[in-house]
Amino acid sequence: MLASVDTEADIVNVISIPRDTMVDIEERNMKINGAYGRDGIEELCREVQDITDIYPDFYCVVNVASFVKIVDLFGGVEFEVPYDMYHPDADSQYTINLRKGLQTLDGKKALQMVRYRGTNQNDFGRMQLQRDFLVAIAKKVLNNFSLSQVTELIPIINESIKTNMPVKDMLWFYQ
Repeated sequence: MLASVDTEADIVNVISIPRDTMVDIEERNMKINGAYGRDGIEELCREVQDITDIYPDFYCVVNVASFVKIVDLFGGVEFEVPYDMYHPDADSQYTINLRKGLQTLDGKKALQMVRYRGTNQNDFGRMQLQRDFLVAIAKKVLNNFSLSQVTELIPIINESIKTNMPVKDMLWFYQ
């Protein structure tokens, strides 16, 4: 995802780049989802720039376990699950089982939802669902986050989020 923040107009725009987007490189895996694995975040930022003409000022890489912890830190997120989602897996930790409807998703259920691929909407439907969920998280944080929670959030951020954004800039954007 690539986000643009207009702090004067108080607008955030986010676009999703489909994981199977082809990139112009001489490698076996010519999809953008392989860029991070090929040469890390700098390679991914270069590929994003080639596609969009925008080189990201800041990046944020979140591991899956951290996503779960962050959602749980905020007591889950209320979200309208748009349809039933079921995908059994031999490894039960990857089984997805959600019912359609408004509910408060804990971290594990939220991760199931944003990873679900069992619709005819392909990556586009999943990307829209992911963006919608990020908006729900952002609203919850902005409406319910207190600076007293920073002490709980810092260890999670340190262990799970890789970013080049200085803390002072994070606080500035938050404010």
